[in-house]
Amino acid sequence: MLIERDWVRQGYPFAPDPSDWQKNASLLSSKSDFGISSTVDYDSGAAFALFLDCTHQLLVQFPTEFAFTEVS
Repeated sequence: MLIERDWVRQGYPFAPDPSDWQKNASLLSSKSDFGISSTVDYDSGAAFALFLDCTHQLLVQFPTEFAFTEVS
């Protein structure tokens, strides 16, 4: 939830189906917390995949440095 919230705040279009991005093009352009307008292109999925891979690598290298809480 936290990861999704932070990425949505930056304008990342989490949609159930990538074809929904085209239908909801207005969601692709948003303002960040700093009032800076940002646009997410359709290749931003690669950036999120890279982020997930980096997070996984950090978890493998430093397993005791992360804390997780259950979302209920």
